Amino acid sequence: LLGACLLLFCPSLGAASILRVPGEFPTIRSAAAVAVAGDTILVAPGSYDEPVPGIHLRGGVALISEAGRYATEVVGPGLSTGWDPPNLPCVVKGFHFVRAEGQYVGFSNAGDGTEIGDCRFDGPGGQDENIGSQRGLNIHDCVLTGCNITLGGGQSGRDFSIVRNVIDGLATDITLFLGGSNLFVIRSNTFLVPRQIFGDGVALPPTAH
Repeated sequence: LLGACLLLFCPSLGAASILRVPGEFPTIRSAAAVAVAGDTILVAPGSYDEPVPGIHLRGGVALISEAGRYATEVVGPGLSTGWDPPNLPCVVKGFHFVRAEGQYVGFSNAGDGTEIGDCRFDGPGGQDENIGSQRGLNIHDCVLTGCNITLGGGQSGRDFSIVRNVIDGLATDITLFLGGSNLFVIRSNTFLVPRQIFGDGVALPPTAH
Protein backbone atom coordinates (compact mmCIF):
# COMPACT_ATOMS: atom_id res chain seq x y z
CA LEU A 1 0.00 0.00 0.00
CA LEU A 2 2.82 2.41 0.83
CA GLY A 3 4.46 1.74 -2.51
CA ALA A 4 1.21 2.39 -4.35
CA CYS A 5 0.71 5.67 -2.53
CA LEU A 6 4.22 6.82 -3.38
CA LEU A 7 3.78 6.05 -7.07
CA LEU A 8 0.54 8.02 -7.11
CA PHE A 9 2.27 11.20 -5.94
CA CYS A 10 2.34 13.72 -8.82
CA PRO A 11 1.17 11.12 -11.37
CA SER A 12 1.24 13.63 -14.22
CA LEU A 13 4.99 14.02 -13.91
CA GLY A 14 5.81 10.62 -15.39
CA ALA A 15 7.75 7.75 -13.91
CA ALA A 16 8.72 8.39 -10.30
CA SER A 17 11.73 7.09 -8.41
CA ILE A 18 12.00 6.11 -4.75
CA LEU A 19 15.29 7.24 -3.22
CA ARG A 20 16.06 5.38 -0.01
CA VAL A 21 17.97 6.83 2.94
CA PRO A 22 20.34 5.47 4.18
CA GLY A 23 20.17 2.43 1.90
CA GLU A 24 21.10 4.31 -1.27
CA PHE A 25 22.04 7.75 0.09
CA PRO A 26 23.82 8.38 3.40
CA THR A 27 21.92 11.59 4.19
CA ILE A 28 18.60 13.17 3.34
CA ARG A 29 20.44 16.12 1.87
CA SER A 30 22.36 13.93 -0.58
CA ALA A 31 19.14 12.27 -1.76
CA ALA A 32 17.42 15.65 -2.11
CA ALA A 33 20.29 16.88 -4.28
CA VAL A 34 19.36 14.41 -7.04
CA ALA A 35 15.59 14.03 -6.50
CA VAL A 36 13.43 15.57 -9.21
CA ALA A 37 9.72 16.33 -9.48
CA GLY A 38 7.68 13.20 -8.91
CA ASP A 39 10.34 11.43 -6.83
CA THR A 40 9.93 10.29 -3.24
CA ILE A 41 12.72 10.30 -0.67
CA LEU A 42 11.90 7.46 1.73
CA VAL A 43 13.78 7.64 5.03
CA ALA A 44 14.34 4.71 7.38
CA PRO A 45 14.10 5.15 11.19
CA GLY A 46 17.10 6.79 12.82
CA SER A 47 18.72 10.12 13.63
CA TYR A 48 20.13 12.15 10.73
CA ASP A 49 22.59 14.99 11.22
CA GLU A 50 22.13 17.20 8.18
CA PRO A 51 24.91 19.79 7.77
CA VAL A 52 24.73 23.43 6.71
CA PRO A 53 22.99 24.63 4.55
CA GLY A 54 20.39 22.00 5.40
CA ILE A 55 17.89 20.13 3.25
CA HIS A 56 16.51 21.63 0.05
CA LEU A 57 13.68 19.88 -1.79
CA ARG A 58 12.96 20.65 -5.42
CA GLY A 59 9.37 21.32 -6.33
CA GLY A 60 7.25 18.20 -6.70
CA VAL A 61 9.38 16.02 -4.38
CA ALA A 62 7.94 14.06 -1.43
CA LEU A 63 10.01 13.54 1.73
CA ILE A 64 8.48 10.74 3.78
CA SER A 65 9.68 8.67 6.74
CA GLU A 66 8.98 4.97 6.91
CA ALA A 67 8.07 4.94 10.61
CA GLY A 68 6.83 8.43 11.53
CA ARG A 69 8.14 11.27 13.66
CA TYR A 70 8.70 9.23 16.81
CA ALA A 71 11.32 7.12 15.05
CA THR A 72 12.91 9.56 12.59
CA GLU A 73 14.88 12.57 13.83
CA VAL A 74 16.52 15.24 11.67
CA VAL A 75 19.07 17.55 13.31
CA GLY A 76 20.24 20.49 11.24
CA PRO A 77 19.96 24.11 10.29
CA GLY A 78 16.84 24.14 8.16
CA LEU A 79 14.51 22.83 5.50
CA SER A 80 13.44 24.65 2.35
CA THR A 81 11.37 23.67 -0.65
CA GLY A 82 10.47 24.39 -4.18
CA TRP A 83 13.03 26.63 -5.85
CA ASP A 84 13.38 24.45 -8.92
CA PRO A 85 11.11 23.78 -10.63
CA PRO A 86 8.80 26.41 -9.14
CA ASN A 87 5.07 26.11 -8.48
CA LEU A 88 5.01 22.38 -7.79
CA PRO A 89 3.79 21.21 -4.37
CA CYS A 90 6.00 19.22 -2.00
CA VAL A 91 5.05 16.71 0.70
CA VAL A 92 6.89 16.33 4.02
CA LYS A 93 5.58 13.67 6.42
CA GLY A 94 6.72 11.87 9.53
CA PHE A 95 9.82 13.64 10.91
CA HIS A 96 11.06 15.16 14.14
CA PHE A 97 13.03 18.26 13.14
CA VAL A 98 15.45 19.45 15.82
CA ARG A 99 17.21 22.79 15.40
CA ALA A 100 20.47 23.35 17.25
CA GLU A 101 20.21 27.00 16.23
CA GLY A 102 17.33 29.26 15.31
CA GLN A 103 16.76 28.84 11.60
CA TYR A 104 14.12 29.38 9.00
CA VAL A 105 11.95 26.52 7.82
CA GLY A 106 10.74 27.91 4.53
CA PHE A 107 8.16 26.59 2.11
CA SER A 108 7.60 29.88 0.26
CA ASN A 109 8.77 28.64 -3.12
CA ALA A 110 6.88 25.37 -3.16
CA GLY A 111 3.69 25.19 -5.15
CA ASP A 112 0.26 25.75 -3.71
CA GLY A 113 -0.96 22.64 -1.93
CA THR A 114 2.32 21.76 -0.22
CA GLU A 115 1.56 19.44 2.71
CA ILE A 116 3.38 19.15 6.03
CA GLY A 117 1.97 16.34 8.17
CA ASP A 118 2.81 14.17 11.19
CA CYS A 119 5.95 16.19 11.97
CA ARG A 120 7.42 17.73 15.10
CA PHE A 121 9.36 20.99 14.88
CA ASP A 122 11.48 21.89 17.91
CA GLY A 123 12.98 25.35 17.90
CA PRO A 124 14.63 27.56 20.50
CA GLY A 125 11.86 30.15 20.47
CA GLY A 126 12.07 33.79 19.47
CA GLN A 127 11.91 35.26 16.00
CA ASP A 128 14.72 33.14 14.56
CA GLU A 129 12.70 29.97 14.26
CA ASN A 130 9.85 30.27 11.78
CA ILE A 131 7.72 28.03 9.68
CA GLY A 132 6.78 30.26 6.81
CA SER A 133 5.19 30.19 3.40
CA GLN A 134 3.89 32.64 0.86
CA ARG A 135 2.30 29.84 -1.17
CA GLY A 136 -0.67 27.72 -0.18
CA LEU A 137 0.39 25.41 2.68
CA ASN A 138 -1.40 22.74 4.70
CA ILE A 139 0.09 22.05 8.15
CA HIS A 140 -1.73 19.21 9.89
CA ASP A 141 -1.24 16.73 12.74
CA CYS A 142 2.07 18.31 13.78
CA VAL A 143 3.62 19.38 17.08
CA LEU A 144 5.28 22.79 17.09
CA THR A 145 7.45 24.05 19.94
CA GLY A 146 9.51 27.21 19.90
CA CYS A 147 8.29 28.13 16.42
CA ASN A 148 6.56 31.09 14.87
CA ILE A 149 4.21 30.50 11.96
CA THR A 150 4.01 33.19 9.26
CA LEU A 151 1.76 32.64 6.27
CA GLY A 152 0.70 34.56 3.21
CA GLY A 153 3.05 37.55 3.04
CA GLY A 154 3.03 39.34 -0.29
CA GLN A 155 0.59 36.92 -1.93
CA SER A 156 -3.06 36.84 -2.93
CA GLY A 157 -5.58 34.13 -3.67
CA ARG A 158 -3.71 31.45 -1.68
CA ASP A 159 -5.24 28.78 0.56
CA PHE A 160 -3.63 27.99 3.92
CA SER A 161 -4.69 25.58 6.66
CA ILE A 162 -3.44 24.88 10.18
CA VAL A 163 -5.45 21.90 11.39
CA ARG A 164 -5.18 19.35 14.25
CA ASN A 165 -1.80 20.56 15.48
CA VAL A 166 -0.42 20.83 19.01
CA ILE A 167 1.27 24.18 19.66
CA ASP A 168 3.32 24.12 22.83
CA GLY A 169 6.20 25.43 24.89
CA LEU A 170 8.04 28.50 23.69
CA ALA A 171 5.96 28.82 20.54
CA THR A 172 5.14 32.46 20.03
CA ASP A 173 2.57 33.77 17.61
CA ILE A 174 0.85 32.90 14.36
CA THR A 175 0.95 35.74 11.86
CA LEU A 176 -1.41 35.76 8.91
CA PHE A 177 -1.38 38.18 5.98
CA LEU A 178 -5.09 38.47 5.29
CA GLY A 179 -5.03 40.89 2.37
CA GLY A 180 -5.28 39.89 -1.26
CA SER A 181 -8.09 37.34 -0.86
CA ASN A 182 -5.95 34.77 0.94
CA LEU A 183 -8.03 32.07 2.63
CA PHE A 184 -7.02 30.69 6.05
CA VAL A 185 -8.51 27.67 7.81
CA ILE A 186 -7.43 27.33 11.46
CA ARG A 187 -9.32 24.72 13.43
CA SER A 188 -9.08 21.78 15.83
CA ASN A 189 -5.67 22.84 17.13
CA THR A 190 -4.54 22.42 20.74
CA PHE A 191 -2.77 25.42 22.28
CA LEU A 192 -1.02 24.29 25.47
CA VAL A 193 -0.06 27.85 26.35
CA PRO A 194 -1.96 31.07 25.53
CA ARG A 195 -1.18 32.22 21.99
CA GLN A 196 -1.98 35.22 19.91
CA ILE A 197 -3.04 34.98 16.31
CA PHE A 198 -2.42 38.14 14.31
CA GLY A 199 -4.02 39.13 11.04
CA ASP A 200 -2.24 41.92 9.20
CA GLY A 201 -0.56 42.94 12.45
CA VAL A 202 -3.78 43.11 14.51
CA ALA A 203 -4.61 40.52 17.16
CA LEU A 204 -7.64 38.52 16.07
CA PRO A 205 -10.44 37.96 18.57
CA PRO A 206 -10.27 34.71 20.58
CA THR A 207 -12.03 31.86 18.80
CA ALA A 208 -11.97 28.06 18.92
CA HIS A 209 -8.80 27.49 16.95
